Amino acid sequence: MQVFNLNSYSSPLTLRVRVKSDIRFNPKLLGKALKEMRDFLRLSLRELARHSGVSHSQILRIESGEFDCFTSSFVRLCGAMGIRFGDLIERCVTPEYDVYKNAIETQFKASKIVDLDPHSIEALKDLLFGASIAVGCLLRATWPMGVARELDYPTDAIRGKFIAFATYLETGQVDFSRRYIILNELQRNPKDILQRF
Repeated sequence: MQVFNLNSYSSPLTLRVRVKSDIRFNPKLLGKALKEMRDFLRLSLRELARHSGVSHSQILRIESGEFDCFTSSFVRLCGAMGIRFGDLIERCVTPEYDVYKNAIETQFKASKIVDLDPHSIEALKDLLFGASIAVGCLLRATWPMGVARELDYPTDAIRGKFIAFATYLETGQVDFSRRYIILNELQRNPKDILQRF
């Protein structure tokens, strides 16, 4: 197994970092995911309302994407369907690609790579871009292994590295504050962070 040294980052108490908003919440995706889960479980609106304590009209509005539900209602709906809150929420969040795309462009302009032709540089940027998005998703995931298994990888070797990274995150050695610091660094220096891991 590959060893990742994520604990070398400073404590959040001594280092102030600010993570850019590189994700956005989509209520339509929440509604779609909730409806898919309800259909899979073969629950009617009224049955889910009865089990969760959330009115069937509110559930219908959530499923149609018209309404951002309250956290308490969302937790009750997840509990009534027997699913983890984080698993459903993660399906409703999409990456804000420009954050990583701009960081990679900035790093490449500053590094002035002369050994590669322009086509190879663009291919390398695309690979770094995809890897940055994937690492960002794993750092935020409540169940990194589940997310890592759902991602598409260009090679089995890269898949193995991401599975190892997700496994390491799930061991609990990397707490939320350290993940936050690494995410901030990833947004500023994606090439350097990805080379480390």
